Amino acid sequence: ANGYRARNRRYQRRWKRRVSRSLARRKMAGRLVLLRRPVAIRRNKIIGTIRTSRCYQLTFNIRPTRAEGNPRSVLHFTTGGNSNKKGTRIPAVWLEKGTKLFIRSGHARNFDDGCNPPQQLALNRTTRVKIRVAGGQMKVWYNGRLVCRSNKYRRPDFDTRPTKVYVGDPWYGNAQGTVSKL
Repeated sequence: ANGYRARNRRYQRRWKRRVSRSLARRKMAGRLVLLRRPVAIRRNKIIGTIRTSRCYQLTFNIRPTRAEGNPRSVLHFTTGGNSNKKGTRIPAVWLEKGTKLFIRSGHARNFDDGCNPPQQLALNRTTRVKIRVAGGQMKVWYNGRLVCRSNKYRRPDFDTRPTKVYVGDPWYGNAQGTVSKL
């Protein structure tokens, strides 16, 4: 009986390791890393082209170095253009009114809807931002703390065409700072 229990425990440990490795591989398979090192935000800077999904999670680090009043572009995922139509903001992120993030991602009723977290980002300090559109909601976190939620995303906007990824789009002035770990 003792030998059976020991073999059973070994088998269970091996099985748990296999399952956890398999899950880790699956999670990594859906993860796309565009930027590892900090990149200065510059107007009209394309860093890649991707395919989008109806539900997504976008995480990145941002370090603003100057506060400005007018909206300044940080990130913009678009199939082309900046207007109020399908595929133009999936998502788009700006800094405005100092260092507040202004986040837009379309859905079936409005291609220019989003979340505006009320907190200012600290100047010259890195903040980890996570944007998730899934389960009918858009949620935004700063450093692991939920700061904004919108319940209007039952049918989020996405496009099957290749999507350009800008760090500083061509339609707005660029924010002063860096983006990394995108």
